[in-house]
Amino acid sequence: MKDFKTLFSVIIIISYYLEYGEGQKILSIKDFILKTNHTIIDYSQAFHEAWKGLCEDETPNGSALVIRKNETYTLQPLIFRGPCVSSKIHIQIDGKLEGPRKPIYWKNTEKKSWLGFRDVEGLVINGSGVLNPHGEAWWKSVSHSKRPTTISFESCTDIIYNGLTQINSPKNHISIYGCTNATLSNLDISAPEDSPNTDGINICLSHKIQILDSSIQTGDDCVAITGGRGGSSDINITGVACGPGHGISIGSLGKDDETDDIVENVIVRSCSFTGTQNGARIKTWQGGQGLAKNILYENITLIDAGYPIIINQHYFDKSNYLKYLLGI
Repeated sequence: MKDFKTLFSVIIIISYYLEYGEGQKILSIKDFILKTNHTIIDYSQAFHEAWKGLCEDETPNGSALVIRKNETYTLQPLIFRGPCVSSKIHIQIDGKLEGPRKPIYWKNTEKKSWLGFRDVEGLVINGSGVLNPHGEAWWKSVSHSKRPTTISFESCTDIIYNGLTQINSPKNHISIYGCTNATLSNLDISAPEDSPNTDGINICLSHKIQILDSSIQTGDDCVAITGGRGGSSDINITGVACGPGHGISIGSLGKDDETDDIVENVIVRSCSFTGTQNGARIKTWQGGQGLAKNILYENITLIDAGYPIIINQHYFDKSNYLKYLLGI
């Protein structure tokens, strides 16, 4: 009997492979869970091990990790790193992923995102599930600069992100930084209207990005596009229902006297703004250099929007207002 109990104190990684999609094999997160006397210890470690299985898969069609509808997992901040051996990585989330309910329970709070993907190519994340990091516990107790993004994609290529619901991010819900060729679609993103700095999707230093057929209701920009050195270009935003929120914004550009802050070739088409602070917005800081070029807002519906069209070339953050007045 003692040997039998000891067996359960060992990390057992068993992958039950089934045909999935285009010849992909299914991995269940349950295959990677650390168990000691039948008690679940750490879902974060299980997801880390599952990522290794996906990333290092040498089979032609890769593998798919599936979180099923009846599954809920609480995770600490995680970074999923590439480059990967596999060029076809699929994560399907039909269940729920949650963050710890209070900032005090978070480990690695210095990390900038809760779920981060870096240097990954050919990633598909889809499903009908929910990401809930319980950002409401952060809004009043933690400064903006120290709050994490829910999910980020950094230096990634050929990304598909589809179908998920995201609620109550500590800061912006999705960050796309230094990426090329990403499609985000059929997303439902929401946070209360008075939640601070909870942008829906932030895009920076990225190219060939599509945001399609989604609902974004937050306390800040529904979508914000910034440039930085190297710029952002070829952005297509179509069929997005925005509101409440601050609108779909180009910028802010030129903050901290940034030079060559460029955003170009942006199309915002067939989008609606309901109860938003702004609609079509371009904003730049005084002192910076760069340009916003070839920007098209087309077939836009505006309902109770404060500033339907606004171009602000003297933008500043309220928190820096005193410094601005004093010239420091």
